[in-house]
Parts: sequence; C-alpha cells; structure tokens
Amino acid sequence: MFTDPSEILFLEECCKFTLDPSKADKLIFLPDTFRQYIQGRTNIVISQNQDILEACILERLKYPQTNPFVLLVQIKQNIEYLKGKPWYSTPEIGNLIDSFTIMVQNYLMTILQYPDQFSPQRKVSDRELEQTQDLQKLIARLFDIFETIGFDPDIHSQFIQSVGESFGENMLHIQIIQYSRICISKFHVYNDQLNLYFGLFQHYLKEPSTRDLIFHDQIAKWNVKTDRGDILEKEFVLGPLFTISLLQDNRYVRDRAHQSLKVKMTKRQFELLLKQYQQTNHNHVENLVSLIKLCLSRNTFQQTIQFFNHVCFCNKFKTKEGYQQNRMMNLRQNVSSDGFLLNLYDTLLQLSNKISARADDTYTKIDKQFWYTIPFEKEQMLLSSSIPLSKQNLQIGNVSYLFFYTLKFVQIGIMPVIQRMKDLLKQMQENKDLLELMKDHPKEAQLKQEIEAQDEEAHQLELVIFNPARIKDTIQLFDTFIFLFKEWLNINKMVDGQTQWQQPDILNYIPEFIINDIIDYVDFYMQNFEGFTENYFNHQKFIAIAELGMYFIHLPIATNKYLAGKFIEVILFFTKVTKKSLNLSYIFVQNELIKENLLLGLINQYSAVGETGANNQFYAKFQYRFYINDILFQLMQLQIYQTQLKKYAKCELGQRLIKLMISDMNYGFEEIWTNYLETYKKKQQDVPQTFEQKYNKKRELDMIKSQIQSNLQNMKSNLKLLVEFSNHIPKDLMNEFFQEMILKMLNYYLDNFLNERSKEKLDSLKKIAEKEFKLAVFLQQIGTFFTNICNEKKVVSILVKDDRSYHIENFLKLEQIFRNNIAGQQDKVEKLSRFIQSLSLKAEKKKFLESILEATQIPERFQDPIYGELMRDPVMLPQSKEIMDRKVIVTALLEKKQDPFTNTPLDAKDLIPQPQLKKDIETWLAQIKKQRDIKVQEAQKNKMQTEIQFQQTQSFKLQDEEDDLNVFKGNRYEDD
Repeated sequence: MFTDPSEILFLEECCKFTLDPSKADKLIFLPDTFRQYIQGRTNIVISQNQDILEACILERLKYPQTNPFVLLVQIKQNIEYLKGKPWYSTPEIGNLIDSFTIMVQNYLMTILQYPDQFSPQRKVSDRELEQTQDLQKLIARLFDIFETIGFDPDIHSQFIQSVGESFGENMLHIQIIQYSRICISKFHVYNDQLNLYFGLFQHYLKEPSTRDLIFHDQIAKWNVKTDRGDILEKEFVLGPLFTISLLQDNRYVRDRAHQSLKVKMTKRQFELLLKQYQQTNHNHVENLVSLIKLCLSRNTFQQTIQFFNHVCFCNKFKTKEGYQQNRMMNLRQNVSSDGFLLNLYDTLLQLSNKISARADDTYTKIDKQFWYTIPFEKEQMLLSSSIPLSKQNLQIGNVSYLFFYTLKFVQIGIMPVIQRMKDLLKQMQENKDLLELMKDHPKEAQLKQEIEAQDEEAHQLELVIFNPARIKDTIQLFDTFIFLFKEWLNINKMVDGQTQWQQPDILNYIPEFIINDIIDYVDFYMQNFEGFTENYFNHQKFIAIAELGMYFIHLPIATNKYLAGKFIEVILFFTKVTKKSLNLSYIFVQNELIKENLLLGLINQYSAVGETGANNQFYAKFQYRFYINDILFQLMQLQIYQTQLKKYAKCELGQRLIKLMISDMNYGFEEIWTNYLETYKKKQQDVPQTFEQKYNKKRELDMIKSQIQSNLQNMKSNLKLLVEFSNHIPKDLMNEFFQEMILKMLNYYLDNFLNERSKEKLDSLKKIAEKEFKLAVFLQQIGTFFTNICNEKKVVSILVKDDRSYHIENFLKLEQIFRNNIAGQQDKVEKLSRFIQSLSLKAEKKKFLESILEATQIPERFQDPIYGELMRDPVMLPQSKEIMDRKVIVTALLEKKQDPFTNTPLDAKDLIPQPQLKKDIETWLAQIKKQRDIKVQEAQKNKMQTEIQFQQTQSFKLQDEEDDLNVFKGNRYEDD
C-alpha cells in the first residue's frame, strides 16, 4: 500500500496518537499533517479521515509481534477518552469518532472470524485448542479478547450481531452461557477470571430478552447443589454467582443462599466477595444488606467499612435514584431484606450506632469519602423554614437523611476545625509556659517562631469557626434535627420522668455521637462567642434542646454514660451567658416539661455519674456534679423548685443527694489537706539540674495545682448549695441520718482553717489556689449555715462532743470574721453570737459530767456491731440476722444497698424492728439518767466543780429531750 519507508514511520507516529490518551487530542490535526508530510510522495489520495485512520490501523496490524487485541482495545479506549473534550460535539470530530468506532469494531470482528489474515504467526490459545466446533472456537476467541481487556458489552453485541446471522442469536447466547458455566466449573479457588463471567452474566440479567436464559440455565441452581457438593462450602468459589442468585426472582434460591451465607461465610469468604465487588463496580443492595448485617453480628467493622466505602463511592447516582424511587412508592417501615435503598439507610445507621459505642478509634478509620458519597435527596432541604409534619416521613425519609446530612455538615465539616482550635490553644499555652524556662536558650528563637505560627493558624481557624452565615445554617440544622428527634420520642408526654415511649430504638437511627456533637458545638460557641445566645441560639432554640435533654437525663438509654451530663452542661452554660433573666423564668417555670422533670433529673444524675466506675473519668464525675450544683443553686431562687425540693428531700432520692454531697466535700478536702499540699511542698524542694528536669517539674507542679483548684471548686459548690438547702429544708438536713456527718465536717473545716498549728499549710493553700480559695468567703458560708440550723435539736450537743475538732476558740474567731464580712445583716450576726454562747455553756456541762460518769459501761448487747455505740432503734438485717441501729444501717444503705455482713441486696423497708430490745435500752437509759441526776445534784450542793448554769437562753433551749438522747462509746457515754 505504501512504498516509501518514511511513510510507514509516519503512520507509526499517527498510530501513537490513537494509543496514548495524552496525545489523543492531535487526532483533529491528523488529516492536514498527513497531507503536508506525504504530499507528492505517494500514489494514494487522502480524501477522507477514515482513509488515514484505516491506514494507521492496517499498518500496525501487519506485524505479527503486535497483539491486535491490545492495540484495538487501546484505540477503542482512547476514543472514549475523546468524549470528554470540549470540541467533541463538533460535526467534524463527531464524524471522525463515529467512523473510527465503527472501523475498530469491524476489525475486531474480522480478527475473530479470520485471525490469520493479520497475524499469520499468532499463537493459538489453549482455550481455542480445546474446542472442536467452529462456533465454540469463535466463542473461545471472544473470551480470549475479554480475558485481555475485560468484558466489553460493545464487542459482545457486535459479536452477536455478526456471528448470530449464521448461528441464530438465541442459540449463540445459550452457547456463551454454557461455555461460561463449563469454564467456571473448573475453578477450585476464587480467581480474578471469575469477574469476566460475572460481568457477562450481569449483562444478560439487565436485558429482559436474555434474563430468562440465565434463570433457566443450570447456573441458577448451582448455589443450591451441584455434583461437587454445596458450592458455598468450597471457600466461596462462586462468590459472583451467589450475588447473581440474590438478584434473581427465584425465591427458593435466594433463601437457600441467605441461609448458607449466614452459616458458612468466613472472614476469607467475605474478603473474596469484597474483592469481587471492588472489581465489578456494581451495587446490589439486597446482597449488601445481608452482608452488612452479618458483619455487624460478628463485629467485623473494618471489612464492613471497606465494603461500604466502595459500594457507595461507585454507585452514588444509582443509589440516589433508587432512594427517590422508593420515596415515591411511599415505602415507610418494615421493608424486607429484599427491598432496595431503604435497607441501605437502615444498615448504615445501625453500623454507625454500633461504631459510636466502641471505645477504640474505629470511627476515625472510616474514609471520609464514604460519608460524602452517601446520596442526599436535596442538600438544601434542611436550611429552609419548612418543617415536615408527617410522622411517617419522620421515620425513614427525613430522619435517615437528616442524620447523614448532619454528619456531613458538622462531624466532617466544623467539628474537626473546632477540635483543632482547642488543641492549638492548648499547644500554644504549653509553648508559652516552656518559653518562660528557655530564656537565653539556643532554641528560644525557634520556639517564638513556632508560637507566632500557631497564633497565625489560630487566627485563620477563627475566620472559619466564627463565620456568621455558617453558624446560622448550623443552628437551623440543629433546630430541625431536634424537632424530628423529639417528635419520634413523643417526649412531650413525659411527666415526672415517665414517658410512653421509653425504648432506645431511636438510637438505632440517630447515633448518639451526633447528639454529642451538637452539644459540644453549642457549648463551644456559648463559651467563646459573645452574643451567641442573643443572635443565634435564643431561648426558644435552647428550650428545644433542654426538652430533649430531659429524656436523656431521666432514662439510661445512651451507651455514653456522660451524655446526660453533657445536656446538663449546656443547660448550665446557657444560664451563665444569657443576659435576659426573664428568659430563665420562661424556660424553667413556664415550660411544663422542664418544670416537672428538671429537678428530679438533676438529683438522679448526681448519683448516676458516680456509678460509671471509670478511673480515667473520675474528675469528669466531679465536673458534672459541679454543674448540677450550680444549676440547683439557681433553681432554688424559684419558689416552684423550693417546693419540689422539700418533697424530694423527705424520700430516699433526696437523701442520697445530700449524702453524696457530704462525701464529695469530705473527699475533696482530705485530698487537698493530706495529699496534694504535702506533695506540692516536696516537689518544690526538688532542685532540677537540666532543662528537661525544670520543664517536668513545672508540669508536675501545674498538675497538682490544677487538682487542688478542681477539688476546691467542688467543695465550694457543695457548701454553697448546702447553705442554700439549709435555708429551705433545715429539718431534713438535721435529721438523724445527716446531722452528725454535716456538723462534724464543718467542725473539722474550722479546726483546720482557724487553728494556729495549720497556719503554714493554710498560707500555702491560699498561694496555690489563688482565686479559687478565699477564706473569708468560705467561713462566711459556714457561719450562715449555722444561723440557719441553730434551732434544730442536738446541734449544740453534737458539735461540743466532737473531741477531734471542737475548740471554742475556733467559733469565737468565726464570729469575728462573720461580723466583719456580712454587712447589713445584723440579725444573723446576733443569731450566730447566741449560738456560740450556747456552745460554751454546753461544753462546760459536758466537761463536768465526764468527770463523774466516765466509769459507766454500756452493755454489749446494746451496742451497734459496727461503731460500738448505743443503739436507739435496733433493727435486724434479714439475711445476716445481725442487729444494728436503724440510723447507722439506713445511712449506709443510701450509698450501697447491700447487707454489710453478707454483701447481699438489702432495702431499708426490709429491716425488722426489735421492739423488746428497744424497750430494754430505754429502761437502761432511764436508770442511767436517774443516777446522773443524783450525782449532778450532789455536785451542785458540794460545789465540787464549776457551777453549771442550766438557765435557758431566749433563742436556744436545752430541751429535756436532749438530755434523754445519750450516745455511748466504749466504756463511757456523752450527754447530748
């Protein structure tokens, strides 16, 4: 055809244009370039584009060392590449590409039927050698091409059209299917070649005219039984065919395959099927749902995530189309495993919820692209003012969509930026602290540059975080989210912590980490963005999230035990930053749901946060209790909550709250006074030699300082709330269960804060704690507490008999400090003064009685077995049969409801009274009292000791009943 070798070389270059996608654009210049190059050198007339292209291909195919299959397929792929070019739609290029496509397909068919014409030295494949009939040889050649290039529907269709004229299209399809089945039966392990047959079968399944050929062939029965046994028992050999069986209308085959999969599928089998999906780019939700449910049941999270990542990424448009179709069909709930996309949503939500409950970093391993490829119906739907009203729409459509949109917008969008800001500020502070130690250090300049770079990054993050438009859109999203959530929970029917809808099924659809993100988002902006509650998160939006919080605060449905505490945190910060006090009244008094459930929920949560048992969250427990204390203190300013407190304080729930408050105060003070201060002092005495030692010493001192301040903060909040309670429920605080604990605790505080021997330690505490500890304020709170409860019985006696801590000098100092710091409240000052006078009188009486009654011995059967004190109301424990004082055992049960001797469950209502023993104790007490009175009278007559005045003061009466209540320890007793 060409006589000049240079022409052949040029044609070689022209062919490269068709082989290299990066040069494919040059096809448009090929005719003119060819004319210029060979003008006058050849006898061929270049009149059509097809002439040039045909010449290029023919010259390439003349050489036997060239694989014509690979060449033609590369050319065909490059034609597809050209479709993406902007000039592709021009008529000239369109004609060129069309003619090129037809020509390539024609040559492929020629190679199939007459392969020796272009490659006389070609090697006949084993596939073709095995066949005896002409049709089977042609099919073998077709699969040789497919094996090289993968299944190509265009080539397949061209082959059917060309060869089918001689053999019949239907017969040709049947022969191809049978040939594929025979080839598959030879495989004993999973092989990539199976994807070739899988692609072919998928092509047949898509066409109604050929689908029945697959269903009626033996291949449809292979997933049930074969002459080789159950195919699912052979390492999942026919994974692709299993997928096909799921897509069939053959219910028996599908059910059988499902059953076999659940029983037989191993981790390797799943990996093989995943590999098949990755190579075929098909999304079959029916099979997907079965696989994912299986993976979830076995906790194979990573394999499941891989599967999701691929399926969602390569089928975005198909999945979106399927979702919209199902919405149009009004599919709501209870969709079977054979449904389409709604199963995908349910399964994704189930997976997300399960991942959020794990303690490891599984969630962080999910490819972000996975979430981005989830199909959304309308990405702007949630930013409109319309709110769906149909309950059916809430259940599947909106809630599923809403979760993923929130996840995409918040979890992947703004939350990582906020977290980066928090981490960055922490790093900056650490570097600034380090800089103080690096004066004249060689790396001082480098550290300054790092701080400047961090400061610049923080500025850039601020531009993103505090973007008003983004904040507005996010809050609107939250508003819709919470509305839907509340509708589903039926939360408005919740009264006194009870609701008609108490099952946690909602969290199968809305993973709790999304709730956590919403709270963290709102908390961050309330603390760091002035005007946030006025301009974006007003009291009406806050009410919505507070109402939702009532559900989580009351019902232990969340995997994260601190989620309820986070709702409490957001309630607290809103009360701190809002500038309109009328809004607080509107929220906490006029809203019935919050008014009826908030106080009860807070009291419950004070106990609940202590039951997690997680050591690494120990300080978080105190933090949430601090938040609860602060809210309770604010609520006590409202009459309705004062009334509620009086009701709860008389029951076990309120008593447990008081007991835990006392325990927290005692723990915090002991940690500070006996542990942290000593540790801090020793650490200060260390003399570091190196820079690293200096830095480590500073970090350790800062850590101890932080722990001291945290415990002081907790002590202050509990004492402040305790004083407020004493103003409303003094009798409940001074009942037999708490009176002695509270009074001895405050006595101990006074002895440590006002005793001269503690002055050095107190000065150290003031220096370390800084603004967290002001002694005058602390003592003023204690003085106020005494003025509130001083009229209650036994108060004076319990304080005076506390040998460990009571010193009258401490109370005299307290009176002076109280008088100097409580201006304008003279009545309280005088009340405290008279109370301290009564303490002095009672102390003199106690001292006199001890000298004459110290020999009195308490009978052993009258003693409590734990404390050795005289029992006043003996009861029997039903399991251990031990007899204890009711006050002692009931106090213990407030903390742990179990028998202290057998560790078996025990409730206060199960205690068995001992009336006869109680009568014996009272008789014995009467005899002791009679003996005491005789000795007191003799002492007065003989003036053996200081005369004791039994005159009664105006405000504080030493009632006769007090003298009857005696407490015994060891071989002596003390008068009350």
